[in-house]
Amino acid sequence: MTVTLRDIAREAGVSVSVASRVLNKDLSLRTRPDTRLRVEKVAKDLGYHPNYGARSLRLARTAAIAFVVPEVNNAIFTEVIRGVEDGAAELGLDVLLGSGQRLDPNSGFLNRLDAQRRVDGFLIQPRDTDDPDRPDHLSVGISSPTVWLNTKRDHGSVYLDNAAAAALATEHLIGLGHTTIGFLGGRSASYTAREREAGFRSAMATADLEVRPTWVRKHGYRAEDGVEAATSLLTARGRRPTAIVVANVNAAIGALRAARDCGVSVPGDLSVIALHDVWFSEYSTPQLTVVRMPLYEMGHYGIVDLHAQMEGEPPKARKIVDPAPILEVRESTAPPE
Repeated sequence: MTVTLRDIAREAGVSVSVASRVLNKDLSLRTRPDTRLRVEKVAKDLGYHPNYGARSLRLARTAAIAFVVPEVNNAIFTEVIRGVEDGAAELGLDVLLGSGQRLDPNSGFLNRLDAQRRVDGFLIQPRDTDDPDRPDHLSVGISSPTVWLNTKRDHGSVYLDNAAAAALATEHLIGLGHTTIGFLGGRSASYTAREREAGFRSAMATADLEVRPTWVRKHGYRAEDGVEAATSLLTARGRRPTAIVVANVNAAIGALRAARDCGVSVPGDLSVIALHDVWFSEYSTPQLTVVRMPLYEMGHYGIVDLHAQMEGEPPKARKIVDPAPILEVRESTAPPE
């Protein structure tokens, strides 16, 4: 005799929906821990095994989703991808991973996948250069459920507390005694860039510190952007800041290179702190002080929310505030000399 979700729900004293979401590891479900444990125990005792193949046929689904990121070889996306893959495995979904040119609206990649019904939904991390006010131009004509990562959209998105992360980084420098602080941000056409700059400015205002326009650079998130931004800041005439907040760890590596080339000691002459923690942060010279952000959780919640849409639930915007950004102090920050 085949054990069904209805059997599990009846035995555990919950609705079929709750039983399904518990067994699908839906972390957004608000229910008591003992209820989760009861449902899981009943499923185990009854020998319940979800038949994803039959379910896919019954619902005319592929049990696959398309996950598109700007660069699969970007270390920052490693944790996001891991969160997506772990969540997909728990939900019985396969992940098709695409990058770079796949996000070009002219490629027609997303539309072809949707029209051919090769996937049941889309999880998309927009590029830094995509207009934050028009991210949907990438998915014009797509009818399948879609969730955007790290850009706020009421009709389906999961995003980080970018402003809080930048504020935490700035507060760390202020706590060390820095009063002249610069900011190397992303491009103006970026949701995260706007949020991170806002967090920096908020922390500076709270401390009653001036933000000098010439100390704010918006070149982008790549290492070469960090070289360009930091070089222009460090070689400009007049006084320079004693510390900088870099809105992306890749750009921060470029900033360290620029400081070296300009004969500026880090952290002796200039403290540097970056957003995001990746494996090479501990292997740079000096080791980078960073603010670690919940990238794994963003990927995991992204796939969970996409699956919920696929199950007929309305799309929503989810801001990840737990876990909060975490400060990781290393060698690149110190009190001003």
